[in-house]
Amino acid sequence: MRATKTTLPLIASIILMLALWSIIKNSEDSDRPDPVFLSTDLYFQVSELVISVPVVAMRDIFIPPSNINPLPIFRSSGPFGTPRWFATREYKAALLEFAADPAQPAEVASIKLNFEYYGSYGEYSISQEICPKLSRQLSQMACRNPLRNELVGLPTDIYISTISGLNQFRNHSFSSGPDISVFDLIEAITPISNVAKMACAGDQKFCYAAILVSKGLYAVWSPSCSNSTNEDCKNELEAQGAEIENFVSDELHVE
Repeated sequence: MRATKTTLPLIASIILMLALWSIIKNSEDSDRPDPVFLSTDLYFQVSELVISVPVVAMRDIFIPPSNINPLPIFRSSGPFGTPRWFATREYKAALLEFAADPAQPAEVASIKLNFEYYGSYGEYSISQEICPKLSRQLSQMACRNPLRNELVGLPTDIYISTISGLNQFRNHSFSSGPDISVFDLIEAITPISNVAKMACAGDQKFCYAAILVSKGLYAVWSPSCSNSTNEDCKNELEAQGAEIENFVSDELHVE
């Protein structure tokens, strides 16, 4: 059976993913970031939406309670940093097998994404090798220019989550703040709607915001404007929430 034009890109992507997985599986652990690994696109099913981000933008994932987390506990071969910086060979292979196939996106309850200047932060001078390898225009922009207009209003860290994924915030507390969890703040603004709302504690110093992005899908972040009673802050938050909603549907979502 001959492959059609619509199936050829998918077949090529799967072949590339398998080849990359094979190379990484047989490579050695390194104390240097791996630009090939960091620039690889990952695919995640979050509620009814499939999103794609490069490894360098993924900070953490939360697996649905009914699923077994396939990723190793010990992820880093370096002295410090997040798993993406000094990922072990075992972690690289497991992550690619779990989420690098566009035909089978990995089901997650929540994913923490990070969008910042990949070209200079965290990955040292080797970051110059990451930028050209990134396939998506968004990732290229984030890698090369921290002041791009398209992302200037977005928070650095965003959680994309299902309703069950919000439970992870029960374990997120403030080390030098009030004796409450982030989940308590999210619960304070429930029901979450398609207009961004936030709740604060500790004299407005500790705030989290949330918005309903689409059916069963939420975005959670720490807003830069931390005053839930200020009208200007409220307007800024609502504008940021709308930008996040558009960002998820226009930039992260894949068919």
